[in-house]
Amino acid sequence: MYLVILILSPECAHGWFGADCAQPCACLNSGVCDRHSGECSCGPGWVGQHCQTACEAGLFGPGCEEQCRCKHGPVCDQVSGVCVCPPGWRGPLCDRACLPGSYGKDCVLRCNCPHGTSCNHVSGECGCPPGYTGNGCEQICQPGTYGLNCNQVCQCPGTNQLCHPDTGLCYCTPGYHGYNCNQGKHPITHINAQTHTS
Repeated sequence: MYLVILILSPECAHGWFGADCAQPCACLNSGVCDRHSGECSCGPGWVGQHCQTACEAGLFGPGCEEQCRCKHGPVCDQVSGVCVCPPGWRGPLCDRACLPGSYGKDCVLRCNCPHGTSCNHVSGECGCPPGYTGNGCEQICQPGTYGLNCNQVCQCPGTNQLCHPDTGLCYCTPGYHGYNCNQGKHPITHINAQTHTS
């Protein structure tokens, strides 16, 4: 006949560790303390010896190893990864501009622009800034146009040139350089622009 004796260590109360459960745990932000060693296991959104450091911007989850997938800025909840949209943007990934007629944080503010006038989806200002168009000023001017309301026509003389949507300044497409951008496969070089108002 054998006699088996089990010696069970006491289960320490929350916040304590060690053989006699007399040492206080130093874990912060809901970190879990190992009852033998006192080492902290951090919950999602926290790192550090005592779980004292929040994830850096753009990271979340256990060990802060997940990357936020948010558009228009990498801000997400450090624990869950849920995107925190900047003013003017909405959707699970902050990838959609506010609906026409609304703007600002969470798209809850109403535009006060005259009928038919665009409202900037971020600021609520009436009319789009140079280089932008659309009901919420979220679209860049179409190629070949630039300026306020995209109503100016680019006058770039070469075939390998693009026109800056804000200023109308002509520049070489990637891979081209030289006067009129007629020399190939080198970095972009800016040239003087000619403007024409339609």
